[in-house]
Amino acid sequence: MAKQLDTFLGANTPLGFVSLFDELYDPYGPGRTVILKGGPGTGKSTLMRRVARAAASRGLDVECAHCGSDPHSLDAVIVPAQKFAICDGTPPHVVEPKFPGASETIINLGAFWNARALRENADEIRRLTVENSLFHRRATRFLAAAGNLSDELQAFCAPFVLEEKLNGYALRFCARELPKKKGAAPGTRKRRFFSGFTPDGKVFFEQTLHTLGTRLIALRDTGTGTGSRLLGYIETRARAAGFDVIAGLDPLHPKTGLCALAIPEASLALVALDETAPPERAPDRTVHMRRFFVPEFLREHKNFLAFQNSMIASLCEQNHLLLRQAKETHDRLEALYIPAMDFDALGRAAEEVCEMLDG
Repeated sequence: MAKQLDTFLGANTPLGFVSLFDELYDPYGPGRTVILKGGPGTGKSTLMRRVARAAASRGLDVECAHCGSDPHSLDAVIVPAQKFAICDGTPPHVVEPKFPGASETIINLGAFWNARALRENADEIRRLTVENSLFHRRATRFLAAAGNLSDELQAFCAPFVLEEKLNGYALRFCARELPKKKGAAPGTRKRRFFSGFTPDGKVFFEQTLHTLGTRLIALRDTGTGTGSRLLGYIETRARAAGFDVIAGLDPLHPKTGLCALAIPEASLALVALDETAPPERAPDRTVHMRRFFVPEFLREHKNFLAFQNSMIASLCEQNHLLLRQAKETHDRLEALYIPAMDFDALGRAAEEVCEMLDG
């Protein structure tokens, strides 16, 4: 049965939108990539879902990269077995072809719209586009504040981590679960976001981790960043032992933090979860990060840690509300574009794209 992985290739972060679209495909290798250009409501996500269904009907595994501004929409679909990808190449994740026609095919969805009808709504399209950008900028400011508080909390906790104990655990774990492969080259690293800040709140694709690893280990933390550090230690040793990894970046710390790690060859996935966040399915093992702290530190600062985490959660909630307003604005933009589209012509283009899956 074909498998589907759900991820984000871009995420709303304290740094603004962070894109991983440079890992979508290798323009220097074999394969084909379709880049879609067009405005809101022009059928990009619908076309990509059609491709995903076509791949699944052929028994092919697919990765569906969801949109951080609307997790019900898609930004990209990857079919690894066919070395095929299709993506939304418009801002904020602009994708331009490096070898047009050789590696990439561009489909201009603007060819299927009635430009005259859109010009009649030009003022409203401009107004809503500016309004949407404003909501996103405001949302980022709240997320930046949450990120600053999180940095402060992690820096406050760091001196009280039992580093030798944490590192020793990682060594024993890797010796048991990830023994070094004889003569193997270092493993590769693929980056993804398995969770993201969206208009629906923080969305976490837990099922993807269960699919990538039959065993799931939960690292329970309280915002101290210790789970992320343990994931980093394990990733380094896993790659040195010859295992390929998928690093799940932390959307609150996209440049430095991890919130998940998948090692498919070892049928293993690890995820850092808040102590209070219930997983969808019971993990195979749970590791509580408090075991790696000076005991009296957590007792003495329990109220402060709870206060800091509460403030971070409140700022993230405000981010969610503003992203929801941005989405409502985007929905109004889509309502202006949809009547101007020739969806029959779009459907014919979709059929041609699906045929590319057959080589």
